[in-house]
Amino acid sequence: MAMGIERMKPLHNFSLPWDLKWVMLIVGDEWDELAVGFEVDEQRSLRDKAKGGVLKNVLMAKVKEGTSESQIEQLIQSYANLVNLVDPMKPFHWGKELSIAKQEEGYTRVFETTFESVEGMAQYVAHPAHHFVKLFLPNLEIMCFIAAPEQQVMRPSKTLPKYRLC
Repeated sequence: MAMGIERMKPLHNFSLPWDLKWVMLIVGDEWDELAVGFEVDEQRSLRDKAKGGVLKNVLMAKVKEGTSESQIEQLIQSYANLVNLVDPMKPFHWGKELSIAKQEEGYTRVFETTFESVEGMAQYVAHPAHHFVKLFLPNLEIMCFIAAPEQQVMRPSKTLPKYRLC
């Protein structure tokens, strides 16, 4: 399967709660070079600065057959070390994919990276440490990458009435 890039658009009248012009979804198994990027409204950038808008990146991937566990562990540790090298890159989480539906699609690993802002993501892409991508991606058979602003749901300040479950 050759790499394909699809621009996702909202369905019907559904509107996204942020102003990304498009989100890039990448699926494929042949990696020569990969340019990760996305367009953002200028208003979104200003709101990020004003609110400290956090950007979440989620990568679901399947590691190529024949990649040893020690190689996988080394790649993950190198990926995790990026938080020490790139200032706007904040927490990094990873784990094995537990969703049965995603396992059926072939994904076996999930990586979540947090950036302090959209501009922070741009700083990472321009940083020399981003060269790590050229070492990491050739070890993946398939992948799906999603970047989206973090949305939080806060608990209401007043106590809600308790309901009895039947």
